[in-house]
Amino acid sequence: MSTFFLLLQRVHDKVHDCPMKLNYSEPKIFTRGADIGAWSKLSKKDKKEALSKSWYVYYSIRDQIQLQEN
Repeated sequence: MSTFFLLLQRVHDKVHDCPMKLNYSEPKIFTRGADIGAWSKLSKKDKKEALSKSWYVYYSIRDQIQLQEN
C-alpha cells in the first residue's frame, strides 16, 4: 500500500473517532420539585399543586457564525 493511502486512512480514523458536537442540548423540564417520572403515583392533590406552579423548559443552542472569504 502507498504511504499516502495509509496516511489518509489514519486521518479518516481520527476524524470519525471524535463525536460531533450537537448544535443544541436536549430540552429539560424544571418542575419545581415535582417528580414527573412518578406522576402516575402522585395523589390528585399533589398533581394539582404541581400544576399550579410554573414549569420551565430549558435548553441551549450553540451560536454558529459562518465566515465567508471574499
